[in-house]
Amino acid sequence: MNETLKAAGHIGAELGAALAENARLMNTLAELARRAPLRTLHTICETQHQVSTVKLERYLEPIGDTLAGYAFTLRIDFDKLSAALSAVTAERDQSISLTADYIAMLGEASVQIDQLRAEVEELRPIHAMILNALDRDAEEGKAARGEVAAELRAAMAAKEA
Repeated sequence: MNETLKAAGHIGAELGAALAENARLMNTLAELARRAPLRTLHTICETQHQVSTVKLERYLEPIGDTLAGYAFTLRIDFDKLSAALSAVTAERDQSISLTADYIAMLGEASVQIDQLRAEVEELRPIHAMILNALDRDAEEGKAARGEVAAELRAAMAAKEA
């Protein structure tokens, strides 16, 4: 049972770490989605006509590709962490179920032990009565043997006389 509780503790720790990593990745994705400076740069360039749209696209396209690569990598990591979280959650649920089963079995065993103790206590007076009866029968048997032996001695003495 201690091993089950230790395993549940480890699973809980892994679950907490997975949740923290999941939250960190989600925050990173949200920050990438909120990247306003690129949109602002495009707006400034278009309104001021300082940089042509073609030139702007040449600069922004590699940045967009890089950001898309980051987003793709983050999505893969997020999927892995989600799968790990699901596995850890399933293990935790199984540990909780096993722990509940063990607790129920311990409760049933405790009830059975109490019943057996009560039965033993009920049988103690009967046991004492049986022992007393055996002792009494043994004493009576000795007395009866003594009487038979005395009769045999008397009969043998009478034959010899």
